[in-house]
Amino acid sequence: MLNSETLTAITKYLDMGTCSEWDEEKKLEFLTRELKGKRLLVPPSMEGTLRSTEQGEMVQSKFGQSITDCTQTAGGVLLATLHPPHPPQEQKCSLMEEISKISCQNYWSVVYKNPEFLT
Repeated sequence: MLNSETLTAITKYLDMGTCSEWDEEKKLEFLTRELKGKRLLVPPSMEGTLRSTEQGEMVQSKFGQSITDCTQTAGGVLLATLHPPHPPQEQKCSLMEEISKISCQNYWSVVYKNPEFLT
């Protein structure tokens, strides 16, 4: 379900009260009305795009979960918008780059230079 902290921030911003005090029916009514409405759930200033895909066999099994899926997606987008991740630290990036080089070298060594490795 939509993160309650995010939903509370939205409803307080809209002067609608605290959603954590609402019953489940009122929450679903609010979410359904918002998803059908013309109000933007994501600020126009947000850069980038969102693409969500599902494998064919999953569509049938998840159809009954459509409201939950929409609220999870909206909640994730809102959280990422309200609390964007910090940029990676340069020290961590260089460390990850070194780990990647060592990993690749070891992989190639095992797969392509080891005569006992089955291909």
